[in-house]
Amino acid sequence: PDLYDYNLTVDGVTIHDPGSATPKPQRAVSTSLLLVPGNPLLDDQNVAHGIVHSVTYNSKVTGTPRPLLVYTPPRYERMSDLPVLFLYHGAGDTTWSWVTEGRAAQILDNALDAGTTMPMVVVIPETYPAYSPTGILDRSVEAIVDQELFTDVIPYVERHFNVAREARCRAIAGLSMGGGQTIYSAFTHPTAFAAVDVMSPAYLGDLPTGTDPQLINKSLERLDIVTGSNDFILHALQEPLFAKLTAAGISHSLTLVPGGDHSFFVWRPELRRLVEALTDDHQARRFCRDGRRH
Repeated sequence: PDLYDYNLTVDGVTIHDPGSATPKPQRAVSTSLLLVPGNPLLDDQNVAHGIVHSVTYNSKVTGTPRPLLVYTPPRYERMSDLPVLFLYHGAGDTTWSWVTEGRAAQILDNALDAGTTMPMVVVIPETYPAYSPTGILDRSVEAIVDQELFTDVIPYVERHFNVAREARCRAIAGLSMGGGQTIYSAFTHPTAFAAVDVMSPAYLGDLPTGTDPQLINKSLERLDIVTGSNDFILHALQEPLFAKLTAAGISHSLTLVPGGDHSFFVWRPELRRLVEALTDDHQARRFCRDGRRH
């Protein structure tokens, strides 16, 4: 029981399954998804369900309409000052990747029903600065995505959804390309978030200019990095990043998932662990502990 991706090769061309009702969300679709029921982490269970809102806002940064997905928990209309998690997708993916393949709504619904996480709003932005599948692992791209987060996305969410506005109630996480973008935003604005979770980061170059290790250590309640021991970019991109964090004296935890690769088999369980860790009194000492009314 799990969620698998697969594709077909016809005359040397890789395509998605035209008979499948579930193509994998990709910028160039070539893969389909197959859900084998029986995994309690991923299944639609007989529990109260949240809503995934698909909205469009006009970006001041890019000058274009931009897609945004926002998960709100069950009974959201009765709540206020909710914590908010900004969740970044990876290269080649779309805003729907964390929903369709990542099963983010099911993970949140099931954790809420089990009582292992607090109600929260999850925001999934578009992390390409333009609708192009190339030129993504670049510091200028990270800067544009970061600028859009603070100029457009956070203000839009705070105007339209019942979220807390304090940094202690904000977390940011991302996978692969989105993991690199997460590091850039978290280190460029260390007082804007309480918790950071980086999954299988695709990160090039040095830490952002102006990185202040003391301020990061003081401001962030947690900085967790999780990657698979068989991740194909572990040695080329991730280990140099780990060394830079250690050399700079930036406090962080690092988890290597045995046998894990660069896939949602690592990232889906990590999302569940993250939302539970933000709630656990022993692990989350300060995350949005006061002033939550719901």
